[in-house]
Amino acid sequence: MDPADPNTAPPNGAPTGVSGPSPAGEPAAEARGRSLQARMLAGYADRRGRFDVTLAGHGLRRVREIDLVNQALILAALAFMVLVPMLITVQAVSPLGSRHSVASRLVRRLGLSDRAEVEVQHLFAGSATVRSATTGIGALLVVLAALSWPRALQKGYELVWMLPTTARRLSWRPAAWLASFVAASDVLLGSSTLASSAPRRVAIGVISAPLIALYMWWTQYFLLGGRLGWRALLPGALATTVGLFGLHAYTALFLSSSITSGSREYGPIGVVFALLSFLIGFCVVMLGGALVGATIVHHSRPAPEVLAPGS
Repeated sequence: MDPADPNTAPPNGAPTGVSGPSPAGEPAAEARGRSLQARMLAGYADRRGRFDVTLAGHGLRRVREIDLVNQALILAALAFMVLVPMLITVQAVSPLGSRHSVASRLVRRLGLSDRAEVEVQHLFAGSATVRSATTGIGALLVVLAALSWPRALQKGYELVWMLPTTARRLSWRPAAWLASFVAASDVLLGSSTLASSAPRRVAIGVISAPLIALYMWWTQYFLLGGRLGWRALLPGALATTVGLFGLHAYTALFLSSSITSGSREYGPIGVVFALLSFLIGFCVVMLGGALVGATIVHHSRPAPEVLAPGS
């Protein structure tokens, strides 16, 4: 056996992670430590390699690739920048304090307590002030700015499915989807106000779950311009529906207390933080559900059917 040959196996079954005999004078304990470290690193690399090819490993890699949290933060910021000016503009016509106003209906249907609703109302100026400061041009700018959120959601879905940017001739889809989203939210949130007892809440949940899943299924198909088949989009719709029900449970349990405690400790900015946290969670669910579906499809079927835009 030639000790100078680097390809010669170490004698006496020595660990392969050690690159030869320890230097002269090196304590035996330090040599054993190096060998143990090498074996641990080799074992970690082996386990990491096996994890990376699993469904969970694929999903974690995709989360890092599209930077899910950062994308959700951008979506939430856009949603908040759209929501507040829209409520202010609506207040110019129908004051937030009115029980029949659109803004008050939205606040109540989020399931907020009376105290939390009052704290949200304090974010907005009086109706007379809003009317004097609101112009037709300002209202038009708010409507145009509102389109930035569905466009960002559309780009997020394209990142999730690794698709090219939507063609210009399909750019009307975010505006159409936003109108459908407002209508669907009004109906679904309105139904939640009818749940005055536990059996009614369960019944409404059972009825609304398939409707929400169908809407989220259509949402991906519509915003992606029909470039993916319906079968590929189904897992993402189901995952998003589960996430939305989880978010609804969080809202019912914690959102009102977060708003009231934030207002008590930090003033109006605390209410803003609570609402922004809710929007971040909502955007994480919207993108994360689609990402779960895309991960399942890509892991089981690496080349999902991609259709021509608008087909």
